[in-house]
Amino acid sequence: MTNWKKYQNKVRKNISKLAFDRKLQFAIQICERLFPDYVNFQKQNEFGNPSLLRKGIDFGHENLSLENVGKDEITSLISQIEAVTPDADDFGEIDGSLALNAACSILDMLNFILSSNEEYIFNVANYMYDSVDFIVADKYPNLNEEEIQNHPLIIEEVRWQLEQTQN
Repeated sequence: MTNWKKYQNKVRKNISKLAFDRKLQFAIQICERLFPDYVNFQKQNEFGNPSLLRKGIDFGHENLSLENVGKDEITSLISQIEAVTPDADDFGEIDGSLALNAACSILDMLNFILSSNEEYIFNVANYMYDSVDFIVADKYPNLNEEEIQNHPLIIEEVRWQLEQTQN
C-alpha cells in the first residue's frame, strides 16, 4: 500500500472518531494555514477577495458550538466564496492551485457546518496534503511520485494531521 493510501486510511479513521467541534477545529486550523496562499495569489493575479475567505474562517471560529448557525448566512457566504475561487484552468501556475485549495478548504469547512458530513473534513485534510505535494513537486521537479511522498515536508504534514486528529 502506498504512503498516500496509508495516509488516507489513517486520517479518515481518525476523523470519524472525533466530535463535531474537534472536526471543525481541525478544519479551521488547515484553513488558517492555507489562507496565506490565497492572499499571495490575489496579490499576484489581482483576482479574488481575501476578506471573504477570512469571513468564512471567522464564521467557523464563531460556530464551533453550533448554537447560532444561520443556514441562510452560510449559504450566502458559500456562494460569495465560490465566486472568488480561482479556476485552475484559468490560473495554471502553482499559486493558482494553492489558492484553489485554500478557497475549497473554506468552502468544505462551511459545508461541514451546514451538513455535519465528515467527508468535508476529510476533503479539507486532502487540500492541505495536496498543497504540500504541489510545493514539493514545484521546488524539486526531478523527484518522482514516490520520492515526493517520502519528502520530509510530506512526512511532517501527515504526522501533523494524524496528531491533530487523534482522540
